[in-house]
Amino acid sequence: MNYKDKDPGIETCELSSEAASARSEYFKLYRAEHPESIKAVRLRYWEKKAQEFYGVDYVGPKPGEELSSQARELRRKYYADYREKNSEAIKKSHKAYWERKAREL
Repeated sequence: MNYKDKDPGIETCELSSEAASARSEYFKLYRAEHPESIKAVRLRYWEKKAQEFYGVDYVGPKPGEELSSQARELRRKYYADYREKNSEAIKKSHKAYWERKAREL
């Protein structure tokens, strides 16, 4: 279920630029201060997707592994497909990033 299904008014809610930048800064600091919880969320996501995809054939991660081989395979395929379909957007994003870094120097 999508969060928008729960609250139909959420689409019309727009933040002011100050509120949006404050929210962005808060989450940026949260990610910097809690890298373990962010990593755990991502690992749970890929394991859940592997369980959904493989169903009864799903095999969980072996002891000492963060992700099962099935979850790693799904993640690799997803990002390979994403890079293939969005190569121009990725190039633009990288270019913008390095231009911004150059201006900061």
